Amino acid sequence: MKATQNSAPNSPRVSFCPACGAQVQQPDARFCNHCGTPLAPAKKLSVEEKKPPVSKPKKRAGKRTGSGKKALLAVLIVLAVLVAAAIVLVLLPHGKKDFGKLYPDYRGENWCLLSEDGSKISLIVYPEDAEDSIAAHNAACQAIEQINKDLGFDDDFLSMAGYGDESQRTVENDRYIASWYYDPTYGLVLSYEFK
Repeated sequence: MKATQNSAPNSPRVSFCPACGAQVQQPDARFCNHCGTPLAPAKKLSVEEKKPPVSKPKKRAGKRTGSGKKALLAVLIVLAVLVAAAIVLVLLPHGKKDFGKLYPDYRGENWCLLSEDGSKISLIVYPEDAEDSIAAHNAACQAIEQINKDLGFDDDFLSMAGYGDESQRTVENDRYIASWYYDPTYGLVLSYEFK
């Protein structure tokens, strides 16, 4: 069965926009009333050609494609990880408090005592059992000067120590505690601890 079109002389000619498929009923229209696409001059169409063109659905603004949603999700995940890392860095102490890691060269010296967990280091200025007590004394004094500088204590720390005074004294700053006392057997013992 063949499709027929009404061909009455006074009925308007029906054509379709090639871009959006909307009906264009004015035979002399130059533009589509629906999408504004320029229209070619009308030509006589056969019955088969009078079917409206099939158009692709237009993407609507505001709708995200699948890959757009994945990209947004990836950005949100990265942002969440960065925020979590920043919180950890701010709330947790900066690294493990370990004098053994700060001063690995002093480990094993006869004038240096280091706690097992590294939270305290003690230096003996006049070790009794050292074969070369002058060399050990000088090494311990240099270590004390370096530690004082690194930890923000005064350069004249040794002059404050008071050789021969057996009472313990303490000074501290915002991160460290330094204490010293004189031991008649071992000599001057200076200790540093984290707060």
